[in-house]
Amino acid sequence: MKKGSYTVEAALLMGILIPLLTGVIYLGFFMELRGQVQAEAMEKALTGLLTEEEAEGVSLGKKEISAETEAEVPVFPFGKRIFSLPDSVSGKFVLERQKPVRTIFRMHSMKKAIRQVKKE
Repeated sequence: MKKGSYTVEAALLMGILIPLLTGVIYLGFFMELRGQVQAEAMEKALTGLLTEEEAEGVSLGKKEISAETEAEVPVFPFGKRIFSLPDSVSGKFVLERQKPVRTIFRMHSMKKAIRQVKKE
């Protein structure tokens, strides 16, 4: 091999690896934001179920409670153009109203199952 050939190969590979790595990191931030928005929608729906009050983004129905949230996606200067991600992320969570006794029974059943798995 000639002297400096590794430098040329590394320079050619960096043109591909750096944007790819940046894209993976940016996609990770985007997926984390989507998870946070979905968790916030779930929390709003559960709060609406407990308080029986409508709040911003929460609608109470006879059979279900739905909550919607939205957050703006923070972008790096090149993020939108290169990865073509949306400007905002929205999350929706629908919670069916059930009889309280049934819900409590399911929660206790889940606790028992978790304890059994931990024992094994």
